[in-house]
Amino acid sequence: MESFSEIEKSYLAKYRLIAGVDESGRGPLAGPVVAAAVIFPPAVNIPGIRDSKLTNEKERDVLSQWIKEAAISWGTAEVSAREIDRINILEASRRAMMLAVEKLNPQPKLCLVDGWKIPHWEMLHYGVIKGDALYFSIASASILAKHSRDAIMLELAEKYPAYGFARHKGYPTPEHRQALEQYGPSPIHRLSFRLIPQETLPKKLKFRRLGIEAEEAAVNYLQQKGYQIIVRNYRGDRCEIDIIAEQSETLVFIEVKSSQTVIDPETEVDIKKIGHIIRAAEAFLINYAIPVKEIRFDIVALRFEDNYWQINHIQDAFRP
Repeated sequence: MESFSEIEKSYLAKYRLIAGVDESGRGPLAGPVVAAAVIFPPAVNIPGIRDSKLTNEKERDVLSQWIKEAAISWGTAEVSAREIDRINILEASRRAMMLAVEKLNPQPKLCLVDGWKIPHWEMLHYGVIKGDALYFSIASASILAKHSRDAIMLELAEKYPAYGFARHKGYPTPEHRQALEQYGPSPIHRLSFRLIPQETLPKKLKFRRLGIEAEEAAVNYLQQKGYQIIVRNYRGDRCEIDIIAEQSETLVFIEVKSSQTVIDPETEVDIKKIGHIIRAAEAFLINYAIPVKEIRFDIVALRFEDNYWQINHIQDAFRP
């Protein structure tokens, strides 16, 4: 397709500004889901536009540039793997699409969204099943979304070279599955997805995965309690703090301890560990000028029992 379909032209005559919206990355095991939205002028003409799944990388490089040059406005947005774990991939895809539309200037009068209609979205929009194969505007958005996500995964491939993201972009290829079996999940893997069967993990990697999941549970718990997460896994003075957060005007340094066997995981935060946490906190305070009145050290202890995290949040657990 090279321009608007007849149905799109009828929408254009009525609403003047219509946006095509699509996403990329619902199926991968790692990385964000990325959405794009694009508004074109009435006389747009771009040869070669089609569903991004039918294009190769070189074609998308060229087409995405042509789309951006021809558009009145375009925008992309991403939702992280951690947020996907928290709200599920369907809701994350919808959120990414809404965020992409928010970046458009001017705002559209109507959005044509690939797939089903988005519940409770105040923007006037129509869901179009297989829209990326039917509508020029949606197909263009699919190309922008795919091109943007691929660029993100190439950057992440440099940060996490063991997984081969540059080749498979996080999709569940045999190479990717093998890397997961060997190294376990990275911080950008979607832990809510079935990465590899738990029983195939070596014992060491089972504990590593458990720790990652426990930290995610702790973060979700804290955010629900109104804590603003500033940084995770901060390293300073050769020591580490799991979570640094802000609660009102209090800066909180938080150690996360988890276990499947220990009844009270917090008891494993010994004097040596406390010393390391305090050293890392001092390094953070020296390097970052955070305007707070109070400082506190907490422990969030998690015990995995009956497929559920039992959480014990100990505020002001120790003092320097």
